[in-house]
Amino acid sequence: MPTPRPGPGQVLIEVAYAGVNFAEVQHRRGEFGDPDGPGGYDVPGLEVVGPVAALGSGVTQPVVGERVAAHLPAFGGYAEFAVPGTDFVPAGR
Repeated sequence: MPTPRPGPGQVLIEVAYAGVNFAEVQHRRGEFGDPDGPGGYDVPGLEVVGPVAALGSGVTQPVVGERVAAHLPAFGGYAEFAVPGTDFVPAGR
């Protein structure tokens, strides 16, 4: 899978940790639709923590290397990299 690129206002996160909750169980059961069909999600994972790997245009904070936590409403947290849109916060150390 190619590394995603952040769009305007987005960041690319190198996933260090991904949350595991009941939504992932439902995902694996196919309760969010066929992963390969319309509206499907190929990669589970709704929450991630990791360092920012790249910035989209217009982003000045956080900086590359800063650790952030993010929600991924379209899943994808079990990948090596994730683009959460604009929903991310500093995660500390």
